This record gives sequence, structure tokens and C-alpha cells, in this order.
Amino acid sequence: MNRSAQVFGQFLLAVHEAEGQWPERRQHVWTYDPNAVAIEYAAATKLSVSISLYGDPVQYQTAGLNGLNLRDGRPGWSRITLTAVTDVALALQFVREAFRSKRRALTPVIAPPAP
Repeated sequence: MNRSAQVFGQFLLAVHEAEGQWPERRQHVWTYDPNAVAIEYAAATKLSVSISLYGDPVQYQTAGLNGLNLRDGRPGWSRITLTAVTDVALALQFVREAFRSKRRALTPVIAPPAP
């Protein structure tokens, strides 16, 4: 088993232990429900695991999260890269922030009743 496969496996296990769910696979991308985290991993060609996270990089920096090559992803998303099993603990903090942010975005705002 190559290093990126170990990182990928440890990451999946850590998210399952913390959030109680496994991702759904769509070709070489795995996604979690709600759509807040997507993992890109191609065992044969990649030496790292790329993770897309719901929310801009500023959101993660404001939450005190940096590292793992945090950068812009597609609009409204961020990306991080895992290259070692030791990255998994920090990546899990990013994942928790992504889930929290997405759940907050999905929660409807109900106006208080009129007086």
C-alpha cells in the first residue's frame, strides 16, 4: 500500500469516527452528506489526497485553521492537500468546520412572529 492510500484510509476512518458517516463514491471523487466535503484521490496517479471544503479560506483562517496548503478552490470552496498520515488530525478540524458551516447555511432563518 502506498503512502497516499494510507493517508486516504486514515482520513476516511477519522471522519467516520468523528461524524459517523462514510462518503459516497462518484468515480474518483468521494462526497459526504451534506455536500460540504469532497475528496479527490486517484491511487494510481496521486501522491497526495486533495480535499475540497465548503467555505472560503478566510472562513477557516478566522476559525484559527491554517496549514495543509489551504487555498481557494472552486467559487465558495477551499482546498487542502494531505501528504502524510500526520496531516489527518488537522484535516479533521477543517472537515468539522466545513460541516458546521454547511449545516448553518442549510438551516432556514425563521423570522420572529409579528407583534
